[in-house]
Amino acid sequence: MNGRQISFCLQAANCLIRRCNTSTSDNQNSNITKKHNLDTTQNVDEPSLKKVKILKYKDSYIEYGFTYLNENGKDVPQCVICGITLANTSLKPNKLIRHMETSHAQYKNNTRDFFLRKFEELKKNKKMINTYTENILTKNEINEMCIIIEEHLGRLREKMSKYFDPTKDIRKNCNWVINPFVQSDQNILSLTNEEKLIELSANVGLHEIFRSNKNIGQFWIKVQNEYPSLAEEALKLLIPFSTTYLCENGFSTLITIKNKTRNRLEISSAMRISLTKSIKPRIDEIISHQQQQPSH
Repeated sequence: MNGRQISFCLQAANCLIRRCNTSTSDNQNSNITKKHNLDTTQNVDEPSLKKVKILKYKDSYIEYGFTYLNENGKDVPQCVICGITLANTSLKPNKLIRHMETSHAQYKNNTRDFFLRKFEELKKNKKMINTYTENILTKNEINEMCIIIEEHLGRLREKMSKYFDPTKDIRKNCNWVINPFVQSDQNILSLTNEEKLIELSANVGLHEIFRSNKNIGQFWIKVQNEYPSLAEEALKLLIPFSTTYLCENGFSTLITIKNKTRNRLEISSAMRISLTKSIKPRIDEIISHQQQQPSH
């Protein structure tokens, strides 16, 4: 069972629990309604309540990121991004736009075709959840599934601890490397570096650079000239690789480039170009400095 299947199982379990709660609440509401009808028949002389206008869904509302569901004969809008349903009174363009601006601001300027694709994804997810909920009927089966998931996650945690021993975590007492602007009493630093860290954390300009820079290593490289000893300690903790992926990738590239037919090839330059992902080589400029055909 992979992570995606686990997430769908959890959604199916939550869906079933909501259905059970809804059925009980519907029974309670039906009893309240019967009592209310008896009271209203006794008070015939009281003025009738004002009728609430029932709004209808329009196809143009998909441009605002909303489809609809029919509940008790009323159209209720449903967001195609998060799947949440609103009241029937929210079937107005200004209220639909307000939900998109407050909850999904990054999607508010997308086109109709984008929301139609999201609507198709929402329908597929509903079908998959319904497929799971058809086989989950009792709370005992839900509890058994929760136990299976818990055991699976426990075994996964044990396997991960073999590769990454929690007792040898180099991040302990070194939270200042990840965020030097958060105060902590557990940092293990020399007196000089502690004073430098206090000075760095009070620098507003560096704080803005840290917030705008997503790479922690690049931040410490930028402050290396101003805080050399502090940056050196931080880079020592950031340099070690968390896995052997880069090493294995290098060997795979070596085997591909240097084979039996090219066993005398000098591969240092070719390896650098193949393994460098962040810097794009300027092949055209390199070729322009070389003579393509020697003169006779």
